[in-house]
Amino acid sequence: MPILCVVYGLNYLDKTTLSYASIMGIKKDINLVGDNYQWLGSMFYFGYLAWEYPTNRLLQRLPLGKYSAFNIIMWGLVLSCFAAVNSFRGAVAVRFFLGVFEAAVTPGFALFTSQWYTKSEQGTRTGIWFSFNGFAQIFGGLVAYGIARGVKLHGSSIAPWKIVFLVTGLLTSCIGIIFLFV
Repeated sequence: MPILCVVYGLNYLDKTTLSYASIMGIKKDINLVGDNYQWLGSMFYFGYLAWEYPTNRLLQRLPLGKYSAFNIIMWGLVLSCFAAVNSFRGAVAVRFFLGVFEAAVTPGFALFTSQWYTKSEQGTRTGIWFSFNGFAQIFGGLVAYGIARGVKLHGSSIAPWKIVFLVTGLLTSCIGIIFLFV
């Protein structure tokens, strides 16, 4: 249960990294104009919707733990790739694939919960891991603030928004590797 809570919290954190990056200069650095920023927010859900049905079939056919861990690791690596983005097109591709890899998380966790807990326990357990969305928002805000403050005080060779994506993405991949073995 604790690993489900941590991973699900990170699940929400990747959605908020774009908003942290927006106040750290991503809009200017990759020349987002007009409604480009809104399209980046939507593109995640297009990837999620496009891959939701296939990933649900794969969750039923493949080993649940290994397939879920693969998606968590890949989702972290794709999030880290956002630090290499230098155009709107690149950002659109990254956001789409974030949605693709994250599409397995919630249904996979629902399957884990249904396998490990009785019917009467499932609602509470799902509520517990789902509640970590709030924890992720608090944690992500602190991480983003720490990075922004550290860059302001000490400087950095890369933009602070890129550091946010690297930190959250690599953290997610590391947790995914732990998830694989647990």
